[in-house]
Amino acid sequence: MPDRTQSIDKIRYFNRHYVPMMGLLDQRYLGSSYSTMEADVLIEIGRCPGCTARDIAEELKLDKGYLSRILHRFEKEGLLSRTPDAQDARCKRLELTAPGRDEAASLTEEGRRLVGDILAGASDDECAEVADAMKRIEEIVCLSRNRKETGAR
Repeated sequence: MPDRTQSIDKIRYFNRHYVPMMGLLDQRYLGSSYSTMEADVLIEIGRCPGCTARDIAEELKLDKGYLSRILHRFEKEGLLSRTPDAQDARCKRLELTAPGRDEAASLTEEGRRLVGDILAGASDDECAEVADAMKRIEEIVCLSRNRKETGAR
């Protein structure tokens, strides 16, 4: 049976090297005017047009007050529109405006370029292997979180 402490140390080692490589500790996301979290919010709204602030907060594990400030900024900059939900006018549906969609597309493309540069020396099969391994990591982490929340093993 693998030693849990050694496994945790390997994960922490990977994170210490991977996070800076991806520029995730930089003040601005890939040279843009957005923080990493702001970029994530913009991209997520673009990915899920018509979502609500609650949807975004849950998906990205964000404080609702912090998210509200981000959304206000995006609306003020003309990147976002909010429309009342057809069933519940208190609930606002979020959609990117044309400039917001352009900005999200640009951020997405920059992220793809960065990852492409990092994996430039890898074969297509190796890239697919990395993507599959990351998907498996996500599955295990989500399963672990669900077990912890429900008390199941």
